[in-house]
Amino acid sequence: MEILYSPVSGPVVPLQNVPDPVFAQGMAGDGLAIDPIDSRVLSPCSAKVKQVHRKRHAVTLVTDQGTEERSQSSGSSTGDGTLPYAESAPIVVEAEHGIHARPAATLADTARRFKSTITISGASGRSADAKSVVALLGLEIERGDAIRITARGLDANEAKEALESAAGKAFGLAENQATTRTAVAPRPILPAQPWQEEAGIFRGVSASPGMAVGRVAKLVQPVVKVKEHGADATVERNKLHEAVAVTRGELDAEAAAAGNGQSEILLAHRILLEDPQLLTEAENWIGRGKSAGWAWQTAAHGCAERIKSLRSGVLAGRAADIQDVSLRLLCRLAGIKPKLPKIEGQTILVAEDIPPSVLINLDRSGIAGFATVLGGPTSHVAILARSMGIPAVAGLAPGVLAFPEGEELVVNGDEGTIETRPGTARLEQVKSTREQREAARAESLKMANEKAITLDGVPIEIAANIGNTADALEAVKMGRMLLVCCGQNFYSSTVPNLLLRKRI
Repeated sequence: MEILYSPVSGPVVPLQNVPDPVFAQGMAGDGLAIDPIDSRVLSPCSAKVKQVHRKRHAVTLVTDQGTEERSQSSGSSTGDGTLPYAESAPIVVEAEHGIHARPAATLADTARRFKSTITISGASGRSADAKSVVALLGLEIERGDAIRITARGLDANEAKEALESAAGKAFGLAENQATTRTAVAPRPILPAQPWQEEAGIFRGVSASPGMAVGRVAKLVQPVVKVKEHGADATVERNKLHEAVAVTRGELDAEAAAAGNGQSEILLAHRILLEDPQLLTEAENWIGRGKSAGWAWQTAAHGCAERIKSLRSGVLAGRAADIQDVSLRLLCRLAGIKPKLPKIEGQTILVAEDIPPSVLINLDRSGIAGFATVLGGPTSHVAILARSMGIPAVAGLAPGVLAFPEGEELVVNGDEGTIETRPGTARLEQVKSTREQREAARAESLKMANEKAITLDGVPIEIAANIGNTADALEAVKMGRMLLVCCGQNFYSSTVPNLLLRKRI
């Protein structure tokens, strides 16, 4: 019989009461939580140290009897009471969709710059590790909810102030400044109800407005097969961290080259890639003898399923981003390069879903429109399609995946429909509609340099958020602009967030 002693002094807390869901939901296995009353940590038994986690929050011991024990601290548990502590005033969330993926990435990216333990508490009383996007989304913070930021550590006060600033810019303001505002419940996002109303017409939902004619090219995601068992835990952990490092570099490079909306999504993916909850879960599986690929795939699938189960359709839709990041890393681990469809002429890209990272790397000059089974108007692909001016329809019936390559389609992003086998009269009608819209746009551009003033004499500021030279040139086409630097980009500590303001 082996006896384990408490490694710290303090009261025992049921594991399900620990704020971090990785521990509370048993994802890290069974165990006990101890709220320490001093700063000394002792070995729970006579053993040799096998491994120390790279973040120094966990240690693996091998006892004299050969048993492997893992002792781990929760980033959201009560820390050493002797360390400095800071707590914010309540902050009201004002963003329409609450704390969704990109605001959560803003908080996580800011929190990771500090060594302190930082938590975000929601109106329900639940708390989450501020450094984990997955944990923050799990709080399901909606518009009108108040959150509180707490930090414990040597840089606690600096961390609290930095997160207050990031939160205020991203989605809210201090409660005492918002007392005159009425909380508005978020508009529910209803799932698409695809159907074929009449022969040749498939209905979904509009993801990006506009009309396009083109021929089908299919995007099929690769299936990565992974072996379950690994040879050595240290080797497998090194494989995982090397793949994460390389993928991070790719995402940073793509974000630097992309337009502003695209770069924000890619940088949010980079933050997801290094999510501490996701990595901890994967490392726990590796510690149980699993391969790096199997551990990562299982951890990412579990996180995606938990996000899918959230009440908000907007938040649930972010599971696609976890799946995108997961597949990208799996391909890196397996040495597989995804095969992209051949884009030529006017192409309608048809897929179950189009991962943002794939879309950003496609030759978009030949893409006329998108048609997908999954997704909706708030998905990241829809956001990208609108920023690119490409018509798109989502939420279609799975039958669209059977369209043969090269079949001619009409994408009606205004009505959320796909039309097959359009006749000559219909093609002429679509062509005429597109020409009329282009003519109206050209007329509008003639007035781009005029002052932005309403008919009753009120000046209006028009701004363009830019991420690179191409964005700036496109914005200048829309009228005379002043360049204003607005500090640091939320998703990168090195890329400035720039704004072009129209002269009024």
